[in-house]
Amino acid sequence: TPNPTPNPSPAPTPSPNPVPTPTGGGGGTVAACASVPPCPTDASYFYCQAGSNFNGCRPAAAGAFPTAACQQQCFFDPSTQPGGGGGDVAACGFVSPCPIGQFFYCVSGREVNGCRPLAQGVSTWACDDICLSDKTA
Repeated sequence: TPNPTPNPSPAPTPSPNPVPTPTGGGGGTVAACASVPPCPTDASYFYCQAGSNFNGCRPAAAGAFPTAACQQQCFFDPSTQPGGGGGDVAACGFVSPCPIGQFFYCVSGREVNGCRPLAQGVSTWACDDICLSDKTA
């Protein structure tokens, strides 16, 4: 009697917003970062979310993190952010008056002391100096 044909495996579900992995790393695709990671926002890079390189940033030109060093990573591309990513926005380095979560904070300018959700970007904000507020409590 002939062997029965096995049922084909279902196709894997693609990651949301997959990004082709540049040379290096584990190959395949890496999902786009769901929020702005704590790295420079003026260049594309891979951000390590789990592993020995946790919270590490790696330039896109260097390729994805090797899977031995980073078991979960995402890809950040500033051109996909509202306002083009807002340039290089550094962490505030102080406790801002913004609510809990990630917000842009206006240090100086017409809208000084203002807080703006990351999704709104900063390209139309009347603010001369901006930092990234990231409160957890």
